[in-house]
Amino acid sequence: MPEELHWIGLILNKSALPRDIVLREAKTSDAQLLYEWVNSADSLAASLITSNPIPWDEHCDWLATKIADPGSIIWIAKTGGQVAGSIRLVTKSTELEIAIYVDPAMRKSGIALSMLKKARETARADGMHLPLIARILRKNKASLRLFEKAGYRFDKDHADHIVLRLNK
Repeated sequence: MPEELHWIGLILNKSALPRDIVLREAKTSDAQLLYEWVNSADSLAASLITSNPIPWDEHCDWLATKIADPGSIIWIAKTGGQVAGSIRLVTKSTELEIAIYVDPAMRKSGIALSMLKKARETARADGMHLPLIARILRKNKASLRLFEKAGYRFDKDHADHIVLRLNK
């Protein structure tokens, strides 16, 4: 295949994007980006905690608290020099609760699965060996499929959400 056709194929086929994910810890300077993501309509629709936009001051206080909390970590995911989304882990006594947000420009590219894999690998390398769980609204079929594809399995059933667990 001529090289120019190869590059056109890469541009048209997002699934051909590189899957090398780099995770870095979130900083207070990421507040605006995370604020935009958390208050996006799709994020609010998928949230177990709130369906209303979060005020800026509350968001900044929350972020500062999470950054300072040794039982919590927020990673900004990047691939190919582009921001891909965020992953949050929170220690809940005997498990790590994981949450993911994929930037809309990166969706439907397979990047979310790579982000989950990298988060698991990084957590394990950092000594976090508790089982990972995800709490997902029943109506969020895309997230349910994503986590199941990543190896998470049904754990608990709640009125409004399902808990999936990864024991690896």
